[in-house]
Amino acid sequence: MRVFLRRSKKPEPELGVLQLDELIQAARTTGHVVELREDGTCCQVAPAVNTAASQIVQEALANARLFAGGAPVTVVVRYEDDAVELSVANSRGAAWNGRGRPHGLNGMRESARDCGGSLEAGPDGRGGFIVRARLPREPLGA
Repeated sequence: MRVFLRRSKKPEPELGVLQLDELIQAARTTGHVVELREDGTCCQVAPAVNTAASQIVQEALANARLFAGGAPVTVVVRYEDDAVELSVANSRGAAWNGRGRPHGLNGMRESARDCGGSLEAGPDGRGGFIVRARLPREPLGA
């Protein structure tokens, strides 16, 4: 007797709400002061965008803890019609101290680029450091 297996169609990834709460809570449990602000109406994003946003925020929080002496951080999420903007800012010091290679910053840029977004990072002009990312709600090729 022959058994024929049907190949199932690969399901399309479902859109979901941006999930940053767990990252923020994890940072707070280490004693890091992190404020989360959201502007606009929460929108759904593709899984690749959610992953990129999570990686960017996680790395930016880690950099603030390591290189800015645990300075308080403000994470702002702005929901737009076609994109999500993230900013992670600390009030003191740089997210990279100039020694070694800035692998974390490069990784954040790659995460943004991989889903069709962009990322900028640098001093904020007031003694702090800021990471800004703009990610499409749906990645390129979706």
